[in-house]
Amino acid sequence: MDTAPPSNSSTLPPPVPLRPAVAPSVQLGFTILYTALYAVLFLVVYAQLWLLYLYRHKRWSYQSIFLFLCLLWAALRTTLFSFYFSNALQANHLPVAIYWLLYCFPVCLQFFTLSLINLYFTQVRLGRMKWLARCMYGALNAVFLCVNVVCAALGDRGRGGSGERTWNLVLVRVIVNDSLFILDAVLLAVLLLLLTRHSGPPCAAQQHWEQP
Repeated sequence: MDTAPPSNSSTLPPPVPLRPAVAPSVQLGFTILYTALYAVLFLVVYAQLWLLYLYRHKRWSYQSIFLFLCLLWAALRTTLFSFYFSNALQANHLPVAIYWLLYCFPVCLQFFTLSLINLYFTQVRLGRMKWLARCMYGALNAVFLCVNVVCAALGDRGRGGSGERTWNLVLVRVIVNDSLFILDAVLLAVLLLLLTRHSGPPCAAQQHWEQP
């Protein structure tokens, strides 16, 4: 008894196209919400910087640098989410430098801000080792920034490559970034624990916050 020949692959039904997991109306609503929140944060931080200038605070202090980092982070996030109003695909096909500035650099700013907070509490706890702490946190920030810049520059995004090297670079970047974030978080927890056990007058901490 003869068996039936295998069916031709051309008779198979075409694959069903992928659909977005979130409805366009919901996506637009979230885009408006996040853009508004980032814009409000930008305006609040901008007003805080003007208050520092009007009340003649020190221009270079932990407080002013912290506000500048927050201002730049909010500005980059607002710019990124503004792309989704007109053309979402354009935000994923930007030049390498602009793509890194909008997607990767905000993560660097978050790490810089965390390191700044750690440096502030280190100076409050160990005032005599201020320069050593600055060198240590400066080295951590330099490593974090260099790894992100190098991984972004050596990636194959938009070059038509196989993408294997890109995935390896992403893995290296994720491991380094997460390790440094965890290290900074552990150091911050240790500093806060030491400060709670040996707490000084609140005015001393305020003076350190307003110092460069």
